[in-house]
Amino acid sequence: MKLFEVIDQYVHSRSFKSLAASSKRQYSEVLTKFELRYGMNEIDTIKRSDIVGMLDEMSSTPAMANRFARVTSVLFSFALDHDYVTGNPASRLKKMKIGSWARWYPEEVAKVIALKDRVVSTAVALAWYTGQRESDVLDMKWSDISRGSIRVKQHKTGKIMLIKIHPDLALYLKGISKDGPYIVSGNASMTPASFRSKFKARIANAGIEKNFHGIRKGVGAFLAESGASANEIGALLGHSGLAMATVYTRQADESKLISSAVDSMPELVY
Repeated sequence: MKLFEVIDQYVHSRSFKSLAASSKRQYSEVLTKFELRYGMNEIDTIKRSDIVGMLDEMSSTPAMANRFARVTSVLFSFALDHDYVTGNPASRLKKMKIGSWARWYPEEVAKVIALKDRVVSTAVALAWYTGQRESDVLDMKWSDISRGSIRVKQHKTGKIMLIKIHPDLALYLKGISKDGPYIVSGNASMTPASFRSKFKARIANAGIEKNFHGIRKGVGAFLAESGASANEIGALLGHSGLAMATVYTRQADESKLISSAVDSMPELVY
């Protein structure tokens, strides 16, 4: 039986229908992603390596990767109960560590941009000045730029955004060649896997060992520390709500309060 047929059976099962509404939405997001990749494959031909490959592509979003692993395991357990498969290739997959994306600081961004690497420096500059995710940065085209702004359709949310181009980003883009439709990679779009390989090697030259998603985290933190509101941060990053943006502003406020408290401590004579 093909994967899309098993997924259809599962979403009409009592097991799926008994889930909370929020869980149904999360499960459906994962199942859609899985079906788009392997929907026409016979389910018993899908290997553990196929699932691990998809998880590797989600390394910049570990929470999503862990959810994908959990839901696919549930799906294969359903298929196992119905004798569509003889084993569960998604069982006991190693979880990715949540919160492992260390934030980037402006000086680190500047170091990588200074490398003048056509792909990596460009991607980092775009990520810092637009606050967008890796997949959205790699998909940016020259044709998306018009009247001092760049149009972005976020892969994760489907949200269409028009982001003002910062003067420093405009100056950087003016200095690189338009050797194809894609701003980062030129003629052909670059897969996340091939980009990450190049990215990791090049930032090591600048003495940095951080995840690309940490740039987005750094943007949010930097804006909060500079006094931007949760609404402003959420608008730039494209958050559907203010929960994540509020985390940045709360952390910035706490840091200021701690600093103020320390400065208020009396001096001891000893």
